[in-house]
Amino acid sequence: MTPLKPQIAHSGISLLLTMFVTLSLLGFAVLSTSIAQSDLSLSKRYAEETKSYYQALSEAEAFKAETAKKLHRLYDDAVDESAFYAGTEKTISGTFPYGERGQLVLTLEAVYPSAPEDPVFRVVSEHIESAETFTYDESLHVLGSD
Repeated sequence: MTPLKPQIAHSGISLLLTMFVTLSLLGFAVLSTSIAQSDLSLSKRYAEETKSYYQALSEAEAFKAETAKKLHRLYDDAVDESAFYAGTEKTISGTFPYGERGQLVLTLEAVYPSAPEDPVFRVVSEHIESAETFTYDESLHVLGSD
């Protein structure tokens, strides 16, 4: 008769595997919660910046409407083109801050209309200027950057 071989208990390996999977899932859960929190913070900041930008854009549109009203009144009162331009500046500018880092700059040019229903100004530029100054980091010496 052959001697019986001892049975190897396999429950220890499955317990270690279960603990490893559980700890891995716990680690991934903590990591994904941390990433979700930082994404939420970034999204809130971006939403506030976007809201502020559109509020500045709305103020710029109101500025355009008010300027058009003033220039139409001036057109109605002016006897000719030279009197129209004598009553206003040729270039009209407005600055509308938004957020902490920028401003919307609007530049209009007064135009004498050929008919009463024609526009009385032309948009020369409408752009964003940053309030922050940017400096390049030149501490790293890269090949070919001399």
